[in-house]
Amino acid sequence: MIDICVRQLKFLRNSGFALPPVGIFVGKKDQFLIMHEFGHVLQARKYGLLKFYFLYAIPSVYSFLFFRQKHRIFYAELDANRLALDYFEPKVSSEILSEFRKWLK
Repeated sequence: MIDICVRQLKFLRNSGFALPPVGIFVGKKDQFLIMHEFGHVLQARKYGLLKFYFLYAIPSVYSFLFFRQKHRIFYAELDANRLALDYFEPKVSSEILSEFRKWLK
């Protein structure tokens, strides 16, 4: 079990970000957004904080700011989604996973 705080910051609206090990910050408490951001927490655990921030987090912020239309298919986002799916698959119902997969598209 991984314990991480989720905080709502309304100015983020429909977006969010993960700041391991501090927490996950979202504009609205959307289950699928939180699952996706949790994927970034899993990246930090898998690759280490230094590698996570330099190879995933900073490039992801750049992608979001300057290439928003293609941000969902950016390598860091796809990797976070894959890790989140792998993590949650044995823990949540198949209906939730199916809805999460739809949300990712």
